[in-house]
Amino acid sequence: MNDTDQLQHLQRAILENASYGIVSTNCDGTVTSFNPAAERLLGYAADDIVGKQTPALWHEPEEVARRARHLSEELGETIAPGFDVFTARPRRGLPEEHEWTFVRKDGVRIPVTLSVAALRDEDGLITGFVALIYDLTERRRLERALLFVAQRGWQASGENFFDALAQFLGEELGIEYVLIDRLTDDPDMAETVALYAKGAITPNMHYSLKGTPCETVMGRRLCVYPHHVQQLFPTDTLLAEMGVECYAGIPLWDSTGRAIGLIALMDSTRLPDTASVTHLLQLVATRAAAELEREQSNRLLRAREHEFRTLAENLPDNIVRHDREGRVVYVNPALERTLGADAARMLGRGIRDMFPDGSYDPGAQAVQAALDRGENTELEFTVPVPGMDPRVHQIRTIAERNEKGEVTGVLSIGRDITERRRAEDERQGNLRFFEQMDRVNRAIQGSRDLEGMLSEALDVVLAIFDCDRAFLLYPCDPVASSWTCPVEQCKPAYPGVLALGIDVPMSTDVARTFALLLETEGPVRFGPGTHHPLPADASERFGFRSLMSMALRPKTGSPWQFGLHQCSHVRYWTPEEERLFREIGHRLGDGLSTMLVHRDLVESERRYRLVFENSPVSIWEEDFSGVHALFDSLRQEGVTDIEAHFEQHPATLERCARLVKVTDVNEAALVLHRASDKEALLSGLITTFTPESFATFRRELVCLWNGGTEIAEEAIVRTLQGERRNVSVYFSVCPGYEHTLSKVLVSLIDITQRKAAEQEILQLNQELERRVARRTAELEAANKELESFSYSVSHDLRSPLRAIDGFSQLLLDQHGEHLDATGKDYLRRVRAGAQRMAQLIDDLLNLSRVSREKMRFHTVDLGRLARAVAGELTEAQPGRSVEVIIAEGTEASCDERLLRIVIENLLGNAWKYTSHHPSARIEFGRQTQDGVPVYFVRDDGAGFDMRYAHSLFGPFQRLHSPAEFPGTGIGLATVQRIIRRHGGRVWAEGEVEKGATVYFTLGPVGGLQE
Repeated sequence: MNDTDQLQHLQRAILENASYGIVSTNCDGTVTSFNPAAERLLGYAADDIVGKQTPALWHEPEEVARRARHLSEELGETIAPGFDVFTARPRRGLPEEHEWTFVRKDGVRIPVTLSVAALRDEDGLITGFVALIYDLTERRRLERALLFVAQRGWQASGENFFDALAQFLGEELGIEYVLIDRLTDDPDMAETVALYAKGAITPNMHYSLKGTPCETVMGRRLCVYPHHVQQLFPTDTLLAEMGVECYAGIPLWDSTGRAIGLIALMDSTRLPDTASVTHLLQLVATRAAAELEREQSNRLLRAREHEFRTLAENLPDNIVRHDREGRVVYVNPALERTLGADAARMLGRGIRDMFPDGSYDPGAQAVQAALDRGENTELEFTVPVPGMDPRVHQIRTIAERNEKGEVTGVLSIGRDITERRRAEDERQGNLRFFEQMDRVNRAIQGSRDLEGMLSEALDVVLAIFDCDRAFLLYPCDPVASSWTCPVEQCKPAYPGVLALGIDVPMSTDVARTFALLLETEGPVRFGPGTHHPLPADASERFGFRSLMSMALRPKTGSPWQFGLHQCSHVRYWTPEEERLFREIGHRLGDGLSTMLVHRDLVESERRYRLVFENSPVSIWEEDFSGVHALFDSLRQEGVTDIEAHFEQHPATLERCARLVKVTDVNEAALVLHRASDKEALLSGLITTFTPESFATFRRELVCLWNGGTEIAEEAIVRTLQGERRNVSVYFSVCPGYEHTLSKVLVSLIDITQRKAAEQEILQLNQELERRVARRTAELEAANKELESFSYSVSHDLRSPLRAIDGFSQLLLDQHGEHLDATGKDYLRRVRAGAQRMAQLIDDLLNLSRVSREKMRFHTVDLGRLARAVAGELTEAQPGRSVEVIIAEGTEASCDERLLRIVIENLLGNAWKYTSHHPSARIEFGRQTQDGVPVYFVRDDGAGFDMRYAHSLFGPFQRLHSPAEFPGTGIGLATVQRIIRRHGGRVWAEGEVEKGATVYFTLGPVGGLQE
C-alpha cells in the first residue's frame, strides 16, 4: 500500500469511527466529505451535502454575522460574514473552536461545538479545511437540570418547587403531561402535588392507583413504556381520556427508604428518547423525594441539598497515526494543542522517543499490542501537559490493515476525560455527604421525644466528625442572663456543661459569640487559622482548642446554638466538613421545629379540652367524613347541583344525617337540652330536631358541597322534655380537616330570650314608623310653604333689582356727560352687582328645582347631550380655537333633563377655564374603575390647587375671582346635587395651569328615591 492509499485509509477510518461529525471542504467552502456522525447529527444524507457550499446550509445568518464582527475586532481586519468566519483563524495558524447553534434539516436547532483546522499539502499550502462537530444537546439539558435543582434550593417552598419542577420537565422534554404524586393514607390512592398538562399547571387531583402504570412504579422501580401504554393498562380509563401513548415513571423514597410518591411523564406520541428521559428523571428524583418528604412533614422541615451530578465536558478528540514501526506519521491540531507541541517535533518519532521518562508508556504498550497482535484496545492514563495540571485521557487504538488483513499501522483516537474523572470524584464526595446526612436523618426520624431525638442525633454527629464534643446550647441569646446545655455528646476524657448540671451565667465573650452566630446565616469557625478567636473564658473553662458553631432557628421559641469542640488538638475544619455541618444544622433545626411544634400542639389540645368542657356555649364535636365520601360518590355520578339533588331525592338528606357522627359534647350542651348526661343526650338526639333545625342542617350541607368551611345560622331545637329553644348555630370545619371533614365543631347559643326581646322591639318599631310617617307629612307641608315663600321672595327681589339696573343704565345714557370717570365707574359697579344678584337668585332657584322635581329614568346617550352643548358653546364664541373630543358608547340610565344640566355646567366650566389659553382641548368620555362606569370631563385650562378640592362642590365656593372668570359658584353644587339624586358621586382632580378633570358616577336605576 502506497502513502496515498494509506492516507485515504486513514481518512476513512477516522470518518467511520469518530463519534462526532466530520465535514471537510475545499478552499472555497464546497463540501468534499460528510461522515455518518454528521448525517445523524444534521439530518442530511452525504449525497445531499457533498458538492454544496457551507455554512448557508445549517448556520443561522445572524450568528455568522455576530461571529464575523467578533473576529474582525480580534484580528484587526474586516472578516466578511460567510465561509471566512470559519477559516480566518486556521488560515493564520490559529486554533478555531467555537460554540454554535446549528439548524438541522428538519428545522430543529441544536447547540454544538465546532472545531475547524486547515488541511495543508507537503509545501504547507492550504488545500482545504476539516470541521469537527460535537453535539452539546444532552450536556445542555443536563446543565439546565442541574441549574434548576441548584436554584430551587432549600429556601424554596414545597408547593412552588413541585409546580416549577413539573413545568420544567414538561417544557424541557416536550412532554404533554407531568404528574408529581404523593401517597395518601389510603395505600390504594394517590394525589398530585403538581400537575402539568399541555403547557400549564392545572388543579391537583386524587386518583386510584389500581390498574394504572403508577401502581407498577410504586412497586419501587423505574418504569418506561415507550408506546402502547393504553393496551398494557386497559382498566386505566384516564389514559384513554388523555390520549396517552407513552409513559415513564420513577418512584420517590423518603430518607427511611419508604416509597412516598412518584414522578410520571405521559404523552400522546411515542417516547422518542428513552435514555434522555430516564437520565433526567433520575437526576431530579432524589431532590423531588426530599422535597416531598419535607412537604409531608407539615412543611415544618427545611429543605436540604441533594445530589448533584457533574457533567464531563465533551472536548474535541486527539488523533494520531503510527506506521508499522510505531513511528508517528500524522497528528491532528487537537493533539498539538493538548501536548503544547507542533507536529514537526513528533513526526517520525516513536512514543518512547518523545517521552523517555515513561509518562506515556501505557499508550506505547497499547500501540505495540495493536502492531504485534492486531488488538484494538481502550485505556485510560494520565497525560502530563506542559504548563497545566496532568490530564486524564481515554485512548482508543485501532489496528490498520491492508487488503490482505495485515497490520500496516495504528490509529489512536484520544479524548480528554479529566473533567469526567473530577466529576466522578465529586459525585463520590456527594455520595459520602448524603450517606452522612442519611445517618442524621434516621437518628432524627427514629425518635418520638425531643431529648431522645437530639441525643441520638448528636451521637451520630460526634461519630461523623470524630471530634471531642458535640453540643446544643439554649438559648442562643446574647441578652439572656444565663444559658444551659440541654443535650451534648462527649468523648469520656472531655465532659462538658451537661456533666455540671447547672445554668451557666452569661459572660461577655459568650454573649459576643451568640451575637456573631445570630448575624451569620451558616457556620462560624473559631480558633487558630480562622477570622474569629475562641471565647476566652468558655474555651479555658471547658478545654476546647477549636470550635465550629452555628445558630439554629426553630419555628417556635428562641434560637439554639449547635457546635463542635476539638479539645485534644487544634483542628482546621475543611470546606467539606463545614458544608456537612451546615446541612446537619439545618436538619437539626427542622427536627427541633417539628418536636417543639408537636409539644405545643399537645399543650394546645389540653387547653382546648379545658375550654371545651367549661365553655358556657353548647359545643358539639362531629365527624362528617361519611358525608364527604358520599359527596365524592355523588360527584362521580355527575351531580353538580346538590340543592336540586336534595329536592329530587329527599332521602339523601336523611342519609347525610345518619352518616354524621357526634364524637363529643360539652356540659353546656347538656344544660341546653336539659340532659342528665352525655349518654342520655346522644340516645335521645332525634327528639331534639325540629323542621327548622333540619333546614339549617341542609344549608350546612350545601355550604360543604360548595367548598365552604363555616356558616352561621339560626334554628329551633327541642330539649329532651320537648321545650322549644331558639338557638344561634355556628358551623365550622376545624383547620387541617378541610379535605376529610373528620372534625367539625357546631356551637349552639341559646337566644330564646333575645328573640322575645326582638319581638318586643319590632312592635315598638312599628309604632315608631307610624309616628315618623305622621311627622314626615307635617314636614312636607312645611316644605311646600317654604317653597312658596322662596318663590315669592325671589319674585319680589327681582323687581327692585331690575329697577336699580334700569335706572343706573338710564343715568349713564342720559346724564353721563355730567359725571366724571369715577362716577361712571360707580354706576357700572352698581349695575354689575344688581345683575350678579339676579343671577344668584336664578341659580339658587335652579338648585332648589333640581332637588325636588320628580325624576324620569331611561337610557340616554350622554355623548349626544355633550355634542349638543359643545355646539352651543362654539356658536356662542366661534372665534375660539378649542378641540372638543366626545367619546362613543357613553349611554346611561338617568334623567335626561337633569343630566343635560350636569353636562352644561361641566362643559361650560371647561370652556370658561380654558379661555385664557390661545388653544384648548376639552374631552368628555367614560372609563371603568372596579367594574363601575365613571364619566369625566377633562380640560387643559387654568386647573386648581388640589389642597382646595374639598371646597369645589359647595355653594358659592370659588377658587378664582370674578375678575378672572365670571360665575356665581352654584354650578358645581348643582352638579353634585343631581349626581347624588342619581345615587352616584362626583369628584375632581387638577393642577394649576395644567387643567382639571371632573369625574362622576351614576348609581343603580332609580337613584336615591324620594
